[in-house]
Amino acid sequence: MFRKGEDDLGEIYGVQWRKWPAYKRIDTGNVAAIELALGQGYRQIAESEEDGQSFVVLYKAIDQIRQCIDTIINDPGSRRILFHGWNRAQLDEMALPPCHLLYQLHPNPQTREISLTLYIRSNDLGLGTPFNLTEGAALLSLIGRLTGYTPRWFTYFIGDAHVYENHLDMLNEQMTREPYPMPKLVISDRVPEFAKTGVYQPEWLELIEPSDFSLEGYQHHPAMTAPMAV
Repeated sequence: MFRKGEDDLGEIYGVQWRKWPAYKRIDTGNVAAIELALGQGYRQIAESEEDGQSFVVLYKAIDQIRQCIDTIINDPGSRRILFHGWNRAQLDEMALPPCHLLYQLHPNPQTREISLTLYIRSNDLGLGTPFNLTEGAALLSLIGRLTGYTPRWFTYFIGDAHVYENHLDMLNEQMTREPYPMPKLVISDRVPEFAKTGVYQPEWLELIEPSDFSLEGYQHHPAMTAPMAV
């Protein structure tokens, strides 16, 4: 009932990463807490009463990825630079509960390197894993570019790894192929490099385009396909 059509994923991934719906319920008499929340960007959207106690409801959308890169700039030693998509209140509004679930970034101010840990609750090795590896590497490279860090390690955890029966032919064929040399991921020169400019420009989270990413030296075998299984 929440999705706009068969191809709409609902309130998943990007919605939760960039606009996590955050609510606060505060007793009306707690003026200091209300003022603090308003100062943090919340806005009051409702007022009600329960068991004789009046309260207000406040809301704001939280940009988790922006908070992460702000923290990399301002507090790179933090062990809390992470974002995730497991919003229990909205799981029923998603086509599928999030698979690539939690991302944690690890900047090293001494070496100016940054690593990424990704935890995936459930991973389809035939179709999901190649996409998630590519997406994670691109994200790590972009965040490193915007914050002045060189990508180092991408650590990939899978809670439940599986192969669907209707993917076996494709994967057996893939196992017979000799890998080509690895290509190099390149980000367009139009995307600013903090390491060169010294200017922090987080607005590029909105300005980046798929065409800003390319692969140098990419060779590939003939394309293979398999049906998506959910």
